[in-house]
Amino acid sequence: MDAHQSTTESVSTSINRALHSIAAHLHRYRSELSSVEGIIVDLATHYSGICARGSAESADRASRGFSQVLSQMQATNDFAQELEKKIQNILALVS
Repeated sequence: MDAHQSTTESVSTSINRALHSIAAHLHRYRSELSSVEGIIVDLATHYSGICARGSAESADRASRGFSQVLSQMQATNDFAQELEKKIQNILALVS
């Protein structure tokens, strides 16, 4: 009986550590995604200023491209946030 309890505690500890590690990685990834989103916004602003002096078609195409990339980054960040919340809920249940 003691051996079984020790094994269960060991598995629980391993799962807890793994979940904490995943949560920490997701937090870091979300922070990096936010940073990349800021860079995309800055690039879009800078490029729109350059394109304003050129053709309207080129500026419109660039604007759509930056908007599409930014939208995908935000969706990825939202997904990572959802995963982070789910891991926090699982950690609360395990603890």
